[in-house]
Amino acid sequence: MGTWGYGIFENDSAADWVYAYESDGAVAVERALSAVSDAIGQGHLDADTAAIALGAAEAIAFAAGVPSSAVNQETLETFARHSEAVHAIPEGPLRALKVVASIFGRGPDDVRLESELLDLWSEEDVAKDDFDGFKQTVQDLAIRLKRVMEA
Repeated sequence: MGTWGYGIFENDSAADWVYAYESDGAVAVERALSAVSDAIGQGHLDADTAAIALGAAEAIAFAAGVPSSAVNQETLETFARHSEAVHAIPEGPLRALKVVASIFGRGPDDVRLESELLDLWSEEDVAKDDFDGFKQTVQDLAIRLKRVMEA
């Protein structure tokens, strides 16, 4: 997976997923969430699936009214095209929060999950500031999703 920054869409997998979202809307979000559920069942979440699922979680956050200021305007405009259908996804924010937990290696009931994306970000050759930026970006997403659930 090519990465040029720690933002949710600053990697090939999530950036390419936006095109799938543009054409398939809520179906693309559902596919990404289902892929994470399948991975949790297998105990291993690969980096591409995780990156795409984080993109889907951002689409859910946007549809719920808590967009990220770090997502570019073009992507936000793409999200707006399908936001009503994404907002209607059953338990969308809760499912998106499960995605975030899985990125950090936690499955349901705190079962340990192998998260390749976390492993890649925590490798020795990744600058600590970049790893911290990645963690902060994902934690910001979690905070926004929790805000929706508490409302």
